[in-house]
Amino acid sequence: MLGVLPWPEGEAYGAAATCFSAWLAQRGGIGAAEIAAGVKQVRDYFQANGVTRFLDLDVKKPQPVRDLAGYRRLKDGSPEFLVFPEVFRQEICAKLNVDMIFVELKRAGILLSEAVHYTRNVRILGKQTRMVVLTHAIVSGSSGNSGSNAENTEEIVLHDVGATG
Repeated sequence: MLGVLPWPEGEAYGAAATCFSAWLAQRGGIGAAEIAAGVKQVRDYFQANGVTRFLDLDVKKPQPVRDLAGYRRLKDGSPEFLVFPEVFRQEICAKLNVDMIFVELKRAGILLSEAVHYTRNVRILGKQTRMVVLTHAIVSGSSGNSGSNAENTEEIVLHDVGATG
């Protein structure tokens, strides 16, 4: 101890530990805040635009969709979203590290992808194309449990780190 401050021994460590604990509690945990905030941004997008920006493939005469972001279809009774990769990267994941978001969504079983790609080859309206495929869990907040990621159904837990007003 240097004796620079008139504090009892260990007081500085105790104060630092108290500050760290308060910061950690306010932050919402020890997980990567950037990833949690990114997944929340993606989830918020689908909760706000899941009906209006995605053409419903299950209806005979779908309503026209302005600024089409992709398609929506029922899979095992729940909606599945087929998103144009560029829309996902540039609009939905704007200002995010999209690769980190892909990894987290895949880990949680929400992103259904092929082994090498974060996209999946799907047939839409008679045409084969690559799309970002997300399960209904992106809007419900639960983890996915179907497709190629079924073995990993750990739930993403998001903690609010402040008011989003």
